[in-house]
Amino acid sequence: MKTKSLEPPLKKMIAQVLNLRNQAIALEQTYHVELKKIRPPYLQSARNLIHYLAVRQQDIREIQLELQRLGLSSLGRMEANVLATLNAVLFALQRMAGSSEQLEVTLDPQLEVTLDPQLGRLLRNHTTRILGKSPRHRAVRIMVTMPEQAATDAGLIAKFLECGMDIMRINCAHDDAITWAKMLENQRQATIQLGRSCRVVFDLAGPKLRTGLFEASAEVLKIKPARSIWTSGDQSSSLFYNHKVKCANPNSLYSSNRVTIAKLPTR
Repeated sequence: MKTKSLEPPLKKMIAQVLNLRNQAIALEQTYHVELKKIRPPYLQSARNLIHYLAVRQQDIREIQLELQRLGLSSLGRMEANVLATLNAVLFALQRMAGSSEQLEVTLDPQLEVTLDPQLGRLLRNHTTRILGKSPRHRAVRIMVTMPEQAATDAGLIAKFLECGMDIMRINCAHDDAITWAKMLENQRQATIQLGRSCRVVFDLAGPKLRTGLFEASAEVLKIKPARSIWTSGDQSSSLFYNHKVKCANPNSLYSSNRVTIAKLPTR
């Protein structure tokens, strides 16, 4: 039974969930060019992934707690069908709010999706296709990132497999193609030797943060406090110094004529 005391929090909740939904749709529109390149069997999953990323970019903990208080889905298991879950929550909130026009939300029919049990199965199928079948004795797969030694130590990967490794991850931000090829060869030999299957995942290196070029200046000055019979390990010394930093990058965060106070431990 609806009471007037519920109306203000319901209005707030509808606005918050609707905002999540709008952000999910907006992010999908941002990637509309990329989505056109997706093969039809994976298009729905790609859209759903974008919706999931859009929602998870927000801190939704307070929303989740309030939804739980109202007896609704807390959005904790929405990954299989994000937009439909948000729609279902919005529909429930509207029904709880009654016929109040100011709480009514109209959804775009072209973007309307409904909860479909098949989508959960689709998520599991895609997961299996990428990561392989899950082991019978546990619900998760074990992925191990290969150290450089995996290219030279043929027995190392076999040990990983014996300990339960299901997926071998190669971090392409390190080493080189020759090293990766040696890792793969050792992996093939180990799987044949043990009669085990093991997927291989190549994690491609992404963009890295780089600083600008600094002009040549005086060498680094190293300073440390001198010990004496009056100092203890719990004390620290204060160092005041003026310094000028010239950077070749005009957009650098460094400024000149800056006074810095540094606390130097005595040990």
